[in-house]
Amino acid sequence: MQNGRGWIVATGALGTGVNISGIVYVIHVDRPYGITSFVQQSGRGGRNGEVSDSVVFIGVQTTRGWRRSEVVSAYTVEQVDEDALTEYLQAQCCRRKVITGYIDELRSEVDYSSIDRILCDYCTEAFQAQAADSGREEVEGGTEEESGAVVIQRKLRREGISDKVMMEAVQLLSRGCVYCEVAALEAVEPHRYHECLQAAVSRPKCEYEAFREWRKELQLPEYLHCWFCGLPQWACQVQGVGERCLWPDVVLPVVYLLQKKDYFIEHIGSGLGYRGQSDDDFREWLKSVAEGSGREETYLTLAFRRFTELYIDIGDNEGTDDS
Repeated sequence: MQNGRGWIVATGALGTGVNISGIVYVIHVDRPYGITSFVQQSGRGGRNGEVSDSVVFIGVQTTRGWRRSEVVSAYTVEQVDEDALTEYLQAQCCRRKVITGYIDELRSEVDYSSIDRILCDYCTEAFQAQAADSGREEVEGGTEEESGAVVIQRKLRREGISDKVMMEAVQLLSRGCVYCEVAALEAVEPHRYHECLQAAVSRPKCEYEAFREWRKELQLPEYLHCWFCGLPQWACQVQGVGERCLWPDVVLPVVYLLQKKDYFIEHIGSGLGYRGQSDDDFREWLKSVAEGSGREETYLTLAFRRFTELYIDIGDNEGTDDS
């Protein structure tokens, strides 16, 4: 409570009446005891209006309830409570419908959209899959008249499309020299950034060794990025200790070169609120967690994502009058 960080480890005794601000995760290890207790305990998160996640770590076999016939009959409140929790854990639909169906007896007409809440994991995955299937279709912003749930739905769809575009761009950029791509130069022959002769004679200084010196001073937040490639942890393809990163010279060199070539300020930085002047300012800004993004992301991720959206758009327009 003093420093706003860390974990509270407790039994279900803290399930009711404990109102501590700043709790954004409620983690259940193993099966909770009935849906009523689960709802109470999960409700310890977000007591001051924060968006919180409730997560249950559970073995597949224990998603199934049990009949405590030696203690209660099949028709007691306790057993019905257990059965409702089993339905919640195994749900293949909006989990909020299960909760409101049991707690409020409003199953048929209530889901996330009608109660104006953030999507559950099932609905989130469904909308992200829909976004991936739709490709890079333009998604319009919400209006004041729309409910919060609709706005959240749009935001998730945009994020799904944006993440897909970012990973497409990473794979394209990894095939050649990122300096030639960023500087819009035609490569004489296939090569990588560290081999680029054009970067070696560029002004301002953009050769690979200059990037390496700049990189040494950039300390990315722990657990948010792959140290080697700079991608968010969820996007990096390194799955185990000792495995080689697939894209060590894509994300960070691109962002570095954008700044050096002044493209960053003109096309990206102003839209993200960057007001710095020096390399030190830029590094400090990149590793800062972005405010109001809805996800725990640094400005490095936001800047690179914005570049990839522009990059993919340029690639789509090749061969047209607008290229």
